[in-house]
Amino acid sequence: MQVQIPEHKAQIGGAVFFGLLSLLLYFVIIPREIVFAQQKMGVSPSYFPNMLSGLLFIFAVALGVDGYRMRHRKKQRIYSFSLQETKLVAVTLILIGLQIVGFDLIGYLVPAMAAIAACMYVFGHRNYLTIIVISVLLPVAIKLFFEKMLQVSLP
Repeated sequence: MQVQIPEHKAQIGGAVFFGLLSLLLYFVIIPREIVFAQQKMGVSPSYFPNMLSGLLFIFAVALGVDGYRMRHRKKQRIYSFSLQETKLVAVTLILIGLQIVGFDLIGYLVPAMAAIAACMYVFGHRNYLTIIVISVLLPVAIKLFFEKMLQVSLP
């Protein structure tokens, strides 16, 4: 089964989604997750995330305005997606959620390895040697990069 959506509706839907996401980030997630420490100089730790969520909101509004302006245009792209594609997106979001929970419970490496391996398998990759090599080496490389180059420790 294919679902078809005209371009202007896709843009307006995307604008609503990203607009709400930016507001959630700015008003709920960033204040809850970033601890503010009194500083004599420099910027707050929440400065960069707040700036990005503000930019996301501005782009969402621009996307919505563009979608609204093109609603009567006859030549629009038609976006179509299948139920199978929707299932893949849902499974990926569930895997990401499980990975985030795993980070809190057991740290970075094991959940990252499991999530990469599961995503590769779900999206059709069946060469198990490649799955194992990539799902082990990529998180280790990322962890080393953060800890050695950026001097940020991961859990």
